[in-house]
Amino acid sequence: KNNKILFTLAVLTLCLLLANSVSATTYYVRIDGSDANDGLTNNSGGAWGSITKCGTTLIAGDICRIQEGTYLQNHTQPANSGNSTHWIKYQGDGVVIMDGEDYTGVWFNMGTRSYINISGLTVKRYNQGIDSNGFNISFFQLHNITIRDIKNEPIEFEGSAASNITFDGYTQINTSEMDFSFGGGKACGDILIQNFNLTDTASMRFDNCAGITIRN
Repeated sequence: KNNKILFTLAVLTLCLLLANSVSATTYYVRIDGSDANDGLTNNSGGAWGSITKCGTTLIAGDICRIQEGTYLQNHTQPANSGNSTHWIKYQGDGVVIMDGEDYTGVWFNMGTRSYINISGLTVKRYNQGIDSNGFNISFFQLHNITIRDIKNEPIEFEGSAASNITFDGYTQINTSEMDFSFGGGKACGDILIQNFNLTDTASMRFDNCAGITIRN
């Protein structure tokens, strides 16, 4: 009887572990890649050609490793969120530039997605850099990001409830309007902005926010 109970407990434990497990995949993006590839190898015959493809494909735990180069008119809207133990990551390897060219569109439209980490990129010449499109946003991180030469808001979370946001190593150059527009009448908090540099840029605005830490 005891053995049967132990066996049942073991099976239940295994089922729980399997249910909570996430198989993370690393995908690669290269200037000489193609979105028709599978994205799984870091060469021209395997890598994708755009970060847009990462946005439509990545699920919790996945990593998009963007190789050095300038990527033109990439517009990204993530299809999925990560979770507390398996973030979705977009990682620049080397000098990676996202160039909108014509100052139109949004480079990264968060929508309702959360648990997303972006690092090691320069974003320039879009209408907006990062936008939540009025939806609530949480658990979002930027590390070593430069946003420059943006026509309107470099980061626009206005009209959104925003929480658990981290910008670490953030540089903003030659942008108009608001630098940070969290809140917009909805609650926001648990915001950390550190190691930042603002040059030739407009004001930093926080509406209806609590728990903000800003340090250099």
